[in-house]
Amino acid sequence: MIKYNFSLILGLIFLLNTVVFASFTIPDYVYRIDELRTAIRKAKYKNIPIVFLFSDKNTTCGLAASASRDVFEEYKNSAIIIYCSSEGDNYLDGLPKIISQEIESPYTGKYIPKTIITDSRVRFVYETIPYIRDRNQRKSTLHEVITVIQHSIDFLKH
Repeated sequence: MIKYNFSLILGLIFLLNTVVFASFTIPDYVYRIDELRTAIRKAKYKNIPIVFLFSDKNTTCGLAASASRDVFEEYKNSAIIIYCSSEGDNYLDGLPKIISQEIESPYTGKYIPKTIITDSRVRFVYETIPYIRDRNQRKSTLHEVITVIQHSIDFLKH
């Protein structure tokens, strides 16, 4: 009985910890949508893609928070990242049209985060990555996508 109660209590603590501490901090190297022009200038200068991360930094979902942090980690050295908040009724305000269309697309699903990767001028979308629950698959997909994009950019330079 004590073993059962201990397991139950431990499970509840884990669950509460996931819900209460699920939110995430946006790293300093990540731009906000109101810094779009600066982000585009930097991306053009470095000739690297722009990653739009559509998420909610105050989420209570540990899976969404973890997936958002994975996007930050994977793309911090290979792209300019712009955080787009999914909070509120006006969440599409200020977004380039091609980004808001991708966010609203049925392909991206209903769960956050949604990741949209564009060229450095935000003229076209390289790839849209919907939320992927399995962390290993998610990390592998994020890595594979940026690798292919980088190879394409390098190929076009020559």
